[in-house]
Amino acid sequence: MEINNVSSEIIKPSSPTPQHLKTHKLSVLDQVAGDSLFPIILFYPQTCSNNTSLNKTSDLLKRSLSQTLTLYHPFAGRLKDEFSIDCDDTGAIFIEARAAASDMSEIVKQPTVDMLEQLMPYKLNEKPSVAVNLAAKVTYFEHCGGMALCVCFSHVIADITTAANFIKTWVTFASGSDTSSEDDDVIKHAVFGCSSIFPPQNFSSFSRNVISENHSKSAEILTKRFIFEGDKIAALKEKMGSESSSGYHPTRVEAVSAIILGGIMSVEKQADDFNHSHLVASIAVNLRNRVNPPIPEQSIGNIVQAGIAKWFTISAWCRRPLYEADFGWGKPVWVSTVMKHKDVAVLLDSSDGKGIEAWVALPKKDMAKFEQDSGILRYASIDTSLI
Repeated sequence: MEINNVSSEIIKPSSPTPQHLKTHKLSVLDQVAGDSLFPIILFYPQTCSNNTSLNKTSDLLKRSLSQTLTLYHPFAGRLKDEFSIDCDDTGAIFIEARAAASDMSEIVKQPTVDMLEQLMPYKLNEKPSVAVNLAAKVTYFEHCGGMALCVCFSHVIADITTAANFIKTWVTFASGSDTSSEDDDVIKHAVFGCSSIFPPQNFSSFSRNVISENHSKSAEILTKRFIFEGDKIAALKEKMGSESSSGYHPTRVEAVSAIILGGIMSVEKQADDFNHSHLVASIAVNLRNRVNPPIPEQSIGNIVQAGIAKWFTISAWCRRPLYEADFGWGKPVWVSTVMKHKDVAVLLDSSDGKGIEAWVALPKKDMAKFEQDSGILRYASIDTSLI
């Protein structure tokens, strides 16, 4: 697949950031999140038919992105130090690319990390020449008329809830919706400082080193997509509920997470140096509605916390309105991400809203064992065609 970048621009906020909002203070949860960019990729079919429509689409995306950055001003700023973002309106990066001879269905049917990485503004291990908190890339598939929009968010100031709300606001401006009515709550609470609730600490170098180490070893990591279809998840939930002494039926995410962790446990038990104390996992939990008083759902930052110390991490992106992201040319047919972090799983909704796609990254030597776990074989499939 050959993709060529045709333009790159800096998109600034449509209105200057007020002086009293020029500094965005980081919370301790932001500090330990790491400074990597995490991508969300939205795939749209038959959006453009000629160069004129391509240009109009790009202009609409850039104009509405500029409006969105006015509300989410830290994303147009730069990391000042370990404690704050300088909201100086430097801007975000927007790249336009063309895939003249490729069909989007090639990616959607059987995606690979290498394919998806080409849709990103930067490769996963590549440091941008200009440090940014947000970068976007739109790729037009001229052969089929499809389009992929990849938005990369800095983990320093964004978790998946922040990212989903940013895209929702971007869609609101692009579609010309009245932002003063039904979307007023999104606009009102677009930026909400949490440093007073989770005060910053002076240990920031810890997380930076951990993230850098994971990226430096990415060549040894294999990432694969496992599909848990809705009917199998329903059967799994029923089975778990019937076997529970309390009669508790798990959620979709809980059920799939249990199968994944069971597979990880199986891999670990086959290791020569197996030790029960090594079987430690974490599942990121959204704290916005779990603190008193609750934090607005639209507030930005890393307002998540792992339940216990990290060894294998599961991040659930389910039940976010990513499949509702209609910029004016219809909803996406597929939403994905791409990663090379070690010992991580990211869970996303399938396009029908019933199943779950799990992107799992493991050392190559462990992936073959993980794929043969009985739970994975029973409830998941690999590289299932989506369209």
